[in-house]
Amino acid sequence: MIRDTEFFADGFINEYPDGSMKLMQLSEDQRFAIEIRTLTISEVAQIRKKHGIAGVLYA
Repeated sequence: MIRDTEFFADGFINEYPDGSMKLMQLSEDQRFAIEIRTLTISEVAQIRKKHGIAGVLYA
């Protein structure tokens, strides 16, 4: 989980094993994560660079 208030102030970013990332937000009762949208390839690259996150390595 990545918190970046400049990129998305109202939620967080989840990263998945396949390297994709999705914008997420908590439900009103804060019990469930709700998917807002999937980040584009360029957005993922931007987030990785900004936060120093290595790319996905496949065996």
